[in-house]
Amino acid sequence: MKKIPLVSSLILLLCSKATFANVIGSDLNNFNPTADGLGYVTVESGEIHKPGYFNLGLFLDYGIQSLPQSNLGGEAPNDHRITSNIHGAVGVAKGWSLGFSVTNLIHDSVAENSLGNALSDSGRESFRLDSKVRFVNTKKAKIGALLGVNFNNIENNPYLGDGPGPSIAAGAFYERTTSRTLRWAVNAGYRMRNTGDPLLASPIEPIENQIFYSLGLNYWHQNWKTHFIGELYGSSATNSPLNETDRSPSNLEILVGAKQKFFKRMEGHIGVTRGLYQGLSTPEFRFYAGLNFYFGPPTGEIYGRGEHGGMVKKFEVKDRDGDGVRDVDDRCPGTPANTMVDRYGCPISIDSAILDDDFDGVDNADDQCPNTKTGVAVDSVGCPRRKGDNSVAYESMDSDADGVLNDYDLCPDTPAGVRVTERGCEEDKIQKVDLGNLNFITGTAKLTPNSRKRFRKKISYLEKIRNKLNKIVIEGHTDSVGGAQYNQGLSQRRAETIKLILVNELKLPGRKIQARGYGESRPIASNKTKLGRLKNRRVEMNVITH
Repeated sequence: MKKIPLVSSLILLLCSKATFANVIGSDLNNFNPTADGLGYVTVESGEIHKPGYFNLGLFLDYGIQSLPQSNLGGEAPNDHRITSNIHGAVGVAKGWSLGFSVTNLIHDSVAENSLGNALSDSGRESFRLDSKVRFVNTKKAKIGALLGVNFNNIENNPYLGDGPGPSIAAGAFYERTTSRTLRWAVNAGYRMRNTGDPLLASPIEPIENQIFYSLGLNYWHQNWKTHFIGELYGSSATNSPLNETDRSPSNLEILVGAKQKFFKRMEGHIGVTRGLYQGLSTPEFRFYAGLNFYFGPPTGEIYGRGEHGGMVKKFEVKDRDGDGVRDVDDRCPGTPANTMVDRYGCPISIDSAILDDDFDGVDNADDQCPNTKTGVAVDSVGCPRRKGDNSVAYESMDSDADGVLNDYDLCPDTPAGVRVTERGCEEDKIQKVDLGNLNFITGTAKLTPNSRKRFRKKISYLEKIRNKLNKIVIEGHTDSVGGAQYNQGLSQRRAETIKLILVNELKLPGRKIQARGYGESRPIASNKTKLGRLKNRRVEMNVITH
């Protein structure tokens, strides 16, 4: 008997030879890791790769007492089998993925004079193609269909017959999420096996069609960051073939395992299975371990720190109209410069009078110089403010001599001798509102629904002090990930988003509210650390009263 080392499973792909007459293999084996590696181990979940995303995986399993024993008094096989499964899947369209799976017998150790010894060898057992489609996708439930074609590569297998063709399996899945930590899924279907003619003088006849079924449970342990998985899976033959062995033509197996994420793209599996009775391809015990690697679209992909911390997939910013929405997602390419847009890059129909098209801190309605270049200091009517050709730049001046430079002074006309805060306003007339961790949809100026609710609660008190309001200054900031010009524009649009909520929902006068975007120019922490970048991605609001 040929012996192949365990590590050879890493290179056993489609080029491996077909195995010879291993009596269990083929699609009788219900331990088939899912091609997409999502959710459970063998049970299909409601998760599906997004278009262009894909995975590659490798599982190894070691089974004890898998082979059948002759009912004629033959010696027990006492077998030990090592099998590999190489699989992968790719998202083709929203809610649809295609996958493949290759199963190889790496090593088999069988006692002498047993039925299993005469019928086992190493090599490829099967090659499977899968299609998975999801029809229903809600927060609580996911429903879809499965279709697979299995090409058996085992010669002279009595359970397949002589000259078998591919088998076709059609089924469905249902997954239910019961809480943040618990979900379960059910799979069921019918497998049509294109069996060949019975082998001559064999005490075993081919199994025709099968019904297959499975149940999976996934519990997420938040403290350990680990998924604990339990599964029950099996199949039942629709005919009663001649089978002079100690094995039933049906099988049932239970699995207990764990799944842990490692690094950014890899998940590891480990677990054990137990056959609940002596069925075909059901070992007494099975130990398995596996890895799955996940990848994003191969073009234009880079990695960077996400808006909420952590290393995430990003894309090179290709935004030809400069609206903050990538070209690949922009449904309105060619939007005029500095136009307020939604997450799809299309203009938002709002009153342009409350916007600040040239980002100088003065609203369009009050701006007498509407095309001031970004970064130029302006006066109260939006025009460049200069004292003369040789004068010091306005930003570095302190007009009211309160010790706070103009570019940081929110109250530039404070009377002389008045004690002021770091922002240049009297202590009892300015309040810095902590907006909390506001989250925006990535690459856009639109608040996520949860952040919008939290923000709305934070600002509700402004309605009570409406008559005392002098000015509200909203300042948007980013970290240093991405281009400086892109970040400046994005921070300005986000500050304007906050202003729009104040004007449209609280009905506060737009002329009293300023939206300023500073991009990455005013960090409050180091951009070299994850925590520092998180602190720098912020929106600050200062409320100034009479």
